[in-house]
Amino acid sequence: MLAWDEEGKGSELLHDMMGLARMKLIFDNGIYRREHSDTAMLVLLDVLIMIDYEPMGELVRELEVEMVASHMKTAFSIPQDGRYAFSGYPSEPFLAEAATRQVYHYLKNDSGFGMARFLRNNLEAGLIDCSRKTEMVVRLLLSEAYMGAVIAEQADEANSRDIPT
Repeated sequence: MLAWDEEGKGSELLHDMMGLARMKLIFDNGIYRREHSDTAMLVLLDVLIMIDYEPMGELVRELEVEMVASHMKTAFSIPQDGRYAFSGYPSEPFLAEAATRQVYHYLKNDSGFGMARFLRNNLEAGLIDCSRKTEMVVRLLLSEAYMGAVIAEQADEANSRDIPT
């Protein structure tokens, strides 16, 4: 268990661990930059809304290899023929919080990261399984509505550490 100080703010250890998780998710130590690679952005969405990828696409296979190698995705199993992998992000609340804080940073700083637009672009590119798009869109809308509400609620507060409360 991590220690909390008298004001109810997390310890520096928690802040450092969260920063490390954010860096590992986006595979970049510049977590406060305004944008990152498309793969990093897709990883954040994947952690937040559980993206269903096109199961047999060659581009998906290459993307999944990159995500497992560099973006904390876990390969659960790979069939003997090696044509695809069963992979995903563990249901670890800390990892979900790290992804939320990174997306919150983009949204709060108006970096132009539109989650719906990014999801649509990847649907059109054939990376995402179209048969499950309704469920993904609902999860996306709920995530965007929640983050938008948090940003609106905290509009008057200075929050230099990108921590939604």
